[in-house]
Amino acid sequence: MSFRKQLIIGTFAAIAAVLLIWGASLVTVDNQGNVTDAGVNKSTQQERTGNITILEKPIRMPAKMPISAPESRYVWAADAGSIFNLTPMNFDGFYYDLDNNAGSESFSIDLGNPDNRSIRENNLKYSTTVSRIPFKHRPFGSYRVIGFMGERYFAGYADDSKFSRSQVNLLNHRLLLGILMDENTSHTLTAGKSMTLSDGYAIRVESVNVDEGTARLSLKKNGENMDSMSVKAGETYVYMKYIRKVKTANGDLHDTNITVGNIPIIAIKIDSVHFKENVPAVTIKGIFQLSDEYTRIESVMKITDISENSISMVNDNSIELQYPYIDFELHSSGRMGNFGLKVADSEIFRFHLEKDLSLYENHERRGSVFTESNPVLKWDGLNFAGFLYDLDSGNYSESLEITNLSGRTIPENALRYIAFVTEIPFAVTKKTGINPSGTNGSYKAMNFGAEKYEAINGESSLLAKVLIDNGTNYLGNKILTDGETWNMGDGYNLTVKSGDIGPSSRRIRIVLSKNGVELDDKWVSQGSVYTYNGRNSRGKNNLPVFVTYLRSVLLGEAIPYFIEVRYTWLVSGNVTEIREGERFGVFNVTSVEPDFIELKNDRAIDLSPGSCINLLGNLSFVVADSDELRFYPSKGKKCDRSG
Repeated sequence: MSFRKQLIIGTFAAIAAVLLIWGASLVTVDNQGNVTDAGVNKSTQQERTGNITILEKPIRMPAKMPISAPESRYVWAADAGSIFNLTPMNFDGFYYDLDNNAGSESFSIDLGNPDNRSIRENNLKYSTTVSRIPFKHRPFGSYRVIGFMGERYFAGYADDSKFSRSQVNLLNHRLLLGILMDENTSHTLTAGKSMTLSDGYAIRVESVNVDEGTARLSLKKNGENMDSMSVKAGETYVYMKYIRKVKTANGDLHDTNITVGNIPIIAIKIDSVHFKENVPAVTIKGIFQLSDEYTRIESVMKITDISENSISMVNDNSIELQYPYIDFELHSSGRMGNFGLKVADSEIFRFHLEKDLSLYENHERRGSVFTESNPVLKWDGLNFAGFLYDLDSGNYSESLEITNLSGRTIPENALRYIAFVTEIPFAVTKKTGINPSGTNGSYKAMNFGAEKYEAINGESSLLAKVLIDNGTNYLGNKILTDGETWNMGDGYNLTVKSGDIGPSSRRIRIVLSKNGVELDDKWVSQGSVYTYNGRNSRGKNNLPVFVTYLRSVLLGEAIPYFIEVRYTWLVSGNVTEIREGERFGVFNVTSVEPDFIELKNDRAIDLSPGSCINLLGNLSFVVADSDELRFYPSKGKKCDRSG
């Protein structure tokens, strides 16, 4: 549709308002009031890694609205239509191997009439297929991998596997094995030294004969001898096991009567036998390890088909997407393995699929994946879980946009990052209805480099880092006992001093200190919110610094009592001032307005194969080690390179 025709569809009032805000910006307004760039999706791509250019508008006061394409989002909203498809390309809870472009899990959700806020029986479909990928140590060959309910599993060895003759297909037995290690790192061990593997296993070098080029290895699990073998340099040590245990979906472990046979579960390549500082040693390069317990293919969903290459399931009950539904204190309609559907507490219907990350430490969050066939160039909180997004209000705080991509290079000024000030409710207010002292139940927040900050007095240029924001998840609690101190970071400590526990009283005395200096000493009753208002480094006073909710005070057996605090929030007293012209990471600050900051890259960025490029703070680009250009924005990935 032409730009002129799109303008005719919108109302004159909406067009006028947009033009006042964006000046010379080219925009369109549809009949639902949505504002989009003219020319969006009219970018061109030349050959395999040709140039991609997005029409760039002069921004001084950008409207705070999503820039991501609806099909790239993991959040469903009204503009997504009645069919909502989630794949590893737009949902980071699914297994995905960027280098090999492996991972094919999908959820297809048919909402029918979205106004009904329900998913009828058989309208939520899950499917996944097997991929064939090389071992990290390429001389090992390849194996069959499958993502199942967000986890990576081993489905069988491929016909080119160099250390296994087993062609068993585990899907035929409704079984899978967890992949514990797959690496190509070099490790040097001298005689008598051990290397820890995974799941309680360890490999020990018992002796080394450099003249003969051999080493005697022993394998232990939890200290118990499992195997011993002499291996020559250049050979692979392989440990086979007849697995008899199977783990069910609820975590129970049972004996299995399914006969699969011996399976290689550990392979270790002995790269060389040599002297290290006159001591006999071996160098290991290439380790692959599987779990020694099967995982049974089962789910709360109904399995409709399992073949040697795929698994399909559907919901066998209707799912009502009404708020509130509480499941592990997630506002969700139900759990599917590690997944839940989180629904907004809002009259406007919104929801997203959520993976339970409680068992993962420092889990990387990835945005929608750019591929040459699907060139995603715009990210915000709707298609990148690493950006701040509040589902209940629909507010988000960051956007990242590539306006020009030349082959593998983002030219100077072609990467635009905008951070908005947004209002976020305190978790304690959302859960208890109690406002922290001196607040209306919310605070002005701004993510900067995928890290959360408080915008002091709502100003985008004055930022204090949020050190703790435990949110509403049940795992965000803290248990403390009599006399115990919680070291919260940035020099802040919370100490439980004493308790007053009786038939009509349950309260504790807590002391808040920083760098050993006492800030506050107060009695707090069970079921109340404790707020400490203080001064920051800019001299601003009476600002909330620490908020927590005393959920319970309970008598102990071996200890006098213990307490549980939840919904804790702590902000640093150090304030960073953002000025126009300053450099942060690969960016230069091009505009500082009261409610947003705009930055652009001040140098070209090369998306070279296998690279991880830190952009700003905790925000990076991760690039596939592949001839084809694939990459995504990441939060939490440790990079060895700055743009």
